[in-house]
Amino acid sequence: MERDLNTNAGHSAWNKGKLVGQKPPLKLKEIWAIRIRLQLTKRVRDLAMFNLTVLIFGFLPQKRPKVRFTASTEGP
Repeated sequence: MERDLNTNAGHSAWNKGKLVGQKPPLKLKEIWAIRIRLQLTKRVRDLAMFNLTVLIFGFLPQKRPKVRFTASTEGP
């Protein structure tokens, strides 16, 4: 009883040609769209889980503060 190791010779992988890896963070507009849809369909549990996920994992885009360093001629 010999087993063929290449059983899917005629089929391609389900994710062939798709982007894999880390996805970009959700935009604020997308987050609010998801929240509104969950509210309109009265899916309270799903809305709570979504809000918790956003809080814990921070899917919001990070706003980096703009800091300007200026050269000072005065000493400490």
